[in-house]
Amino acid sequence: MFRCNEGLIELNEEIAIKGIAKWKTLKEPIEGYSYSRILTLNGTSEKRLLITDTQEALKPVERKL
Repeated sequence: MFRCNEGLIELNEEIAIKGIAKWKTLKEPIEGYSYSRILTLNGTSEKRLLITDTQEALKPVERKL
């Protein structure tokens, strides 16, 4: 199932993201940046990609490692 609510992420807006993060090495660096790796975000049917700006998701969570 795919569900999408369209919105805009504004400059300097605080957002929370949950998903699967993986580093991707670029064949050619992006102009203006000195590095050749970017962080990609994905989701699966079991581990969904979620991007939100709701206040509840932005609250800090205290966790013990």
